[in-house]
Amino acid sequence: MPTTTVTVTLKVKGEMENKRNLTKPDPSELKYKSFKVYARNIFKSSLITSFPEIASSKSLTKTLVKITVFALCLIGFIYQTWDFLALYLSYPTVVNVLVNNPFEIVQPAITLCNRNRQRRRVICEKKESKCSFEENAKEFCEKYPRYCPGRKSPFTGVYNGTLIQDKFSWAEALKEAHNDTIVEMCFKVVEGKRVPCERTLRRVPVVTSSGEPNMCYTIESQWEEPDAKPEIYPNTFNFDVYLFTQPEEYMIYTEPILIQGAVHDRRRLISPYAKGYSFQGGVEYEAYVSMTEKQMLPAPYDTNCTDYVKLWKENGGTGPLNELMCIEYCKLNTLIAEGKCIDKNVAYPHMEPLCERDVVTVTSDMIKSCTDSCASPCVDQQYEIKYEEVNNYAHVCNDEWCRFARIKLSIYFKRFRVTRFIYQPKFESVEMFSYIGGYMGMWLGLSLVSFFDLFETITYLLYYPAGRSFWKSRKQKKKAMLAGFNKGVFYSSRIY
Repeated sequence: MPTTTVTVTLKVKGEMENKRNLTKPDPSELKYKSFKVYARNIFKSSLITSFPEIASSKSLTKTLVKITVFALCLIGFIYQTWDFLALYLSYPTVVNVLVNNPFEIVQPAITLCNRNRQRRRVICEKKESKCSFEENAKEFCEKYPRYCPGRKSPFTGVYNGTLIQDKFSWAEALKEAHNDTIVEMCFKVVEGKRVPCERTLRRVPVVTSSGEPNMCYTIESQWEEPDAKPEIYPNTFNFDVYLFTQPEEYMIYTEPILIQGAVHDRRRLISPYAKGYSFQGGVEYEAYVSMTEKQMLPAPYDTNCTDYVKLWKENGGTGPLNELMCIEYCKLNTLIAEGKCIDKNVAYPHMEPLCERDVVTVTSDMIKSCTDSCASPCVDQQYEIKYEEVNNYAHVCNDEWCRFARIKLSIYFKRFRVTRFIYQPKFESVEMFSYIGGYMGMWLGLSLVSFFDLFETITYLLYYPAGRSFWKSRKQKKKAMLAGFNKGVFYSSRIY
């Protein structure tokens, strides 16, 4: 049977070849025999300078010294990197100050109030008034010349009572306060052309520093107009505002004739009593406007600002636009929610029921809570105005009423200067990369390539238990296969 003999012979030769392959030394046996040998082989091929030296060192003392030095350097690198990351993740900011004189300016608004909050005629015409009346108008004008407006017949009532009130009402304040005639004329002057102010005066209810209600009027307001665009003018633009003080309506004859005013952002309602200037009757003023602007960063940066402009637009063009007004708005809403009256410590314009004199409803806990809930604005603009008295009406008036009846206010922007405080991140992401790279080079002498090699080395070391387990499993399989081949060769030899 020659065919059978050849087939059996080839089969035996193939099995002998497989047997020789199974009995060849396995490279993995030396690789995974011990962790020391495995680690030494990994370190020898590493790009990190100290690893091949540690692996090839034959002196135990030198090996331990080098390992200790590397470990200390690694600890130093980790500590300094961790310390920097803690600083970076706190998101610190730095402030850059920029000062410039822009050619274009955004038109502001002006809010004005007569310091006399109760008109004499209205008070004296009340039934319960404490007014005395002079029968002879001529004698009255000689005694009270400020109460006699030119050729008009004077109102001869003189208030003899006290102005101190215990109870306040917005309805009464609206009747008693000066109306919008305090703004006699208003012009916007652009390149010598005078254009009347277009917008209707907006009435603003305010509370004086003594807690008494009064009515103010805002020129060129954009309150409740979230979609209104800012009006841009060259810095040659200016306002000319003519004010009528109505000195004949002052309750106290000897009281100074004053109008309280403030220049501010058109989107705000403000109280000129909180931050404003007192204009004396009979004087012409020039005001020169500048601005301070802060640009902050929202969370997670340490400035943690709030975009009040966005909230203002979402609320239909109402609400606070800076931190201070947010606190006042918070106090107002808290008192409303608690069903309490509003005392003089709330500076946000409102028409809610007022407290009686000397009644305080705002608590320190309320102030603290509101202060904690209100953050700094992301963009905060504050106007800074320098006022100058340039003239008076004494040279054109023949009587005392005329000398105090009017005020001219010219607001100029030709000296307009913007001081910007721009908050920026102290560390950008590229700087973090540079800092950590510097620490890595200083402590470990690593480049980016060797840094990735370090991760590869660590990965290989962590793989050792799995590799050793796989090698043992494969070794057991080879033993079983070798035992099977031995049986097969014996069987084939017996056939042959």
